[in-house]
Amino acid sequence: MPRSVTPQVAIFIETSKTFGRGILQGISTYSRTHGPWSVYIDEWGPATSLPDWMNHWQGDGIIARVRSQQMAERLQKTGVPIVDTLHQVPDLGLPGVYSDDTAIAQMAFEHLRDRHLRHFAFVGVERAN
Repeated sequence: MPRSVTPQVAIFIETSKTFGRGILQGISTYSRTHGPWSVYIDEWGPATSLPDWMNHWQGDGIIARVRSQQMAERLQKTGVPIVDTLHQVPDLGLPGVYSDDTAIAQMAFEHLRDRHLRHFAFVGVERAN
């Protein structure tokens, strides 16, 4: 019987924000259900730099919130598949998993409308990823 190989996945998603922690929870659930994976994750914030070990890493995949063209290029140099969860930088050509903000807003509106609320307001921060 062939020996199974555990995929090695590097995760670069901020642990400093609730949204990022939610993504990490989803990855954890997926890995437990479909894994196991060998995962590298560390405390991560929006301004954190990629670690130097990435220059020689021989893993199987990367899941990241790609914040810049430079970050994308550095990740692509590893030669492993990358999944972006941010979609902040257009035209990277990376596959991604993103929130459908329009659908979320529509669901929120319908929820409030169904409760017979008539006055709505929204306060948002542009590019608050």
